[in-house]
Amino acid sequence: MYDLDGNRIGHANIAAPAAKGYLAFGTDPNPLYVLAWEVAAADAHFWYNRWTDSATVHYDPDPDTNPISPYVSDPDTLFYYAIGHGSYNWYAALRKDEAGEDDWHIYYTTDPNHYPGPNAYADMQNRGRMQFALMVHCDSMTDTSQGSFSDAFRKGSLSGTVTVGFEGLGEASLWENLAVFFWQDLMLYYMDEGYRIKEAFDQATVWFDLVAPYARFAGDTMQKVFSGAMGYAGISTPYGTIPLQGAKVEVDGTPHYTFTNQYGYYEILLPAASYSLTASYFTLGDKTYTVQVYSNRLTRRDFIFEDSGMPIPLGIPGDGVAEGGAL
Repeated sequence: MYDLDGNRIGHANIAAPAAKGYLAFGTDPNPLYVLAWEVAAADAHFWYNRWTDSATVHYDPDPDTNPISPYVSDPDTLFYYAIGHGSYNWYAALRKDEAGEDDWHIYYTTDPNHYPGPNAYADMQNRGRMQFALMVHCDSMTDTSQGSFSDAFRKGSLSGTVTVGFEGLGEASLWENLAVFFWQDLMLYYMDEGYRIKEAFDQATVWFDLVAPYARFAGDTMQKVFSGAMGYAGISTPYGTIPLQGAKVEVDGTPHYTFTNQYGYYEILLPAASYSLTASYFTLGDKTYTVQVYSNRLTRRDFIFEDSGMPIPLGIPGDGVAEGGAL
């Protein structure tokens, strides 16, 4: 996709990538586990590459040789993925020592006093929120409060950030664990199709209901991997606000526009920037607002019109089909 000056700003309806991704998969004495994690990481890498300028994948991110911290502390890293052994406050390798006993080695933690290793809170201190983090370790989101990876990556916020993970996956059956890989791919596919991350999460969970008891979501339910504006158009009446179907919402100075649906809602995908949005209806006049669109999420702007006393025909021009527009 190109702007009016001929500059490339993305592909299809996808906003130009302006971020980095980081992905890691852990190690285990069982090579089948490592193979499965590698395949899952490669799947996530495929999708992350579509949404970012670059996405880096690391196997066995040992803090001494291949640390996670330089990537998470980079403010341009907006997409994070980790798969392997772990919980809500530690992510680790499982190896065997010389005596053949289990030897846990911490990759990453939010509690360095109990799990010595690089601290996610320290890495997130001087940067913005992680816009999307998918953590495929057994109890990665058993807890999402202070002290968890979810809280660290969201910086305690539920706006402009999402974490997805699991609770109790270590107790799941083989089939339930296998379903996670298909669930992951379908969720990321729906995200790439323009669904909100929460909608993609829900849709994937409906299709792979074996995952439903374990999958967890925390964060902004409006978040997308693409940016844009959305909102509601309605009419203020003595009985409350009613939805306005067929109102035209246009981005001033651009060819982008759409029409509100039967519930009064609209959505337009746009690169991150400041825009002037105008909503109009021929019996109600028009309203214009300035909207600041931020990367990888939808910014909401509602338009409420005063009841003019004029008839309000239902429908959208063109026999119910919005003519042109961004959607």
